Amino acid sequence: MAAIEAMNLSGTAMPLLYSGREAIENQVRENLMLFEEGRVYHRRSEIHATYGGQEQGGISTPAKYPYIFLFSGDSGEQYGYRDRWIDTHTFQYFGEGQRGDMQLLRGNLAVATHVEKGKEIHLFRKVDKGRYRYEGRFEYVEHDFVERETDIEGRSRTALVFTLRRVS
Repeated sequence: MAAIEAMNLSGTAMPLLYSGREAIENQVRENLMLFEEGRVYHRRSEIHATYGGQEQGGISTPAKYPYIFLFSGDSGEQYGYRDRWIDTHTFQYFGEGQRGDMQLLRGNLAVATHVEKGKEIHLFRKVDKGRYRYEGRFEYVEHDFVERETDIEGRSRTALVFTLRRVS
């Protein structure tokens, strides 16, 4: 076995031992505090500095951790994203892609296949510039392609809309 270190949110190094992907995922879940529901986090300094992943866009897939971070906010409506709560446990999330029809590729595919890939979905909603409230852990339920949405250039397109259910 080889030893590696990961950082928790308080900046403390946590030693992890691993012998394969499954062991890493189990140890990360057991040893690292992820997020407190309802708490506000700074995206860059408290989320990406710890876990990595893409710092721009709505879907972030850290390479070294079994997580997918979804970032949502009201400002997305100007780009054709209409994320919304269906009820207290169900969230509708528009996929990534600002121009043309959305496709089930890259981050969108990661969301749809997160269970098979052993990854957890964590949802954040924007409250202020760079600051996001943690809404909880979610799972993919289904997706639909919705016609007549508009892209960043105001052109009609087909959007990919995920239905997600809260699991925490």
